[in-house]
Amino acid sequence: MKRILPLLAALLPLHCCTPSTEVPYTEVKNYYFRNDAVPPQQPVIETEEAFEQLFGAAAVMGKDGQPTAVDFDREFLITAVLPETDRLTRLEPISLKKEGDELVFSCRETVGERQSWTLRPFLLIKVDRKYAGTAVRLEKEVVDTPTDPASYRSSNPEHMQTVRDFLHKAGVYFLATTDGDQPQVRPFGTAEIIEGKLYIQTGHVKNVARQIAANPKVALCAYDGERWLRITATLVEDPRVEIKKAMLDANPGLRSMYDEHDDNTAVYFLKDARATFSSFVAEPVQVDF
Repeated sequence: MKRILPLLAALLPLHCCTPSTEVPYTEVKNYYFRNDAVPPQQPVIETEEAFEQLFGAAAVMGKDGQPTAVDFDREFLITAVLPETDRLTRLEPISLKKEGDELVFSCRETVGERQSWTLRPFLLIKVDRKYAGTAVRLEKEVVDTPTDPASYRSSNPEHMQTVRDFLHKAGVYFLATTDGDQPQVRPFGTAEIIEGKLYIQTGHVKNVARQIAANPKVALCAYDGERWLRITATLVEDPRVEIKKAMLDANPGLRSMYDEHDDNTAVYFLKDARATFSSFVAEPVQVDF
């Protein structure tokens, strides 16, 4: 379902008959919106000081993981910042046009299913400073596309592999659930990628399985001797025998207690996972999968 909404209604109205020209821009990536920042009332950021009050650098793993450089002597920024949400939301630029005495920046907001954390979606682009001083109006196209859990696949398999390898190196990680209003935590050891999903395993007879059934939002934590890893995710149980078999084949020591054909073996994959790698000597690195 699509709908077009004005993002900032207080700005100048659109004149449909005004001729427009395309304005070049570059998307600014790998930053995060600061927790202590207040969303800006206007979409234009013209100074480095104003930018740093709102955003921080967030390098991520993989290709093009460094924050986009901005030269405020030659460029300025246009931003769209949305309210916090627990829906998986992505903002993408569509176009930037000069229409009369204003710039019109159009973007697309794609809204997916609910997840186990909240986020504040935002979008940044940089524009040649020769356009500075021009009024800016934002237009937003909203696309509501909740994902069918049965067809879930990670969009970042390399991030998933990095997390799986870290958990294997650590050997033991700790899984936190909730029991009513009481947090619970216990050690786990299984973590395998099967059919493009990261799975863990336990038994239905355990309290942890009951807690996951009541509230599938969980947190994981692990330490490899140098860095620690924290993950938030939603667990989805997969009842298929072939998945249980693959998990037990990868962890044969479990076969003394579990079998893929019993009613006890429970396997879950991590959905909408956010992982943060931290240490005392480097900035945190965050990945989603």
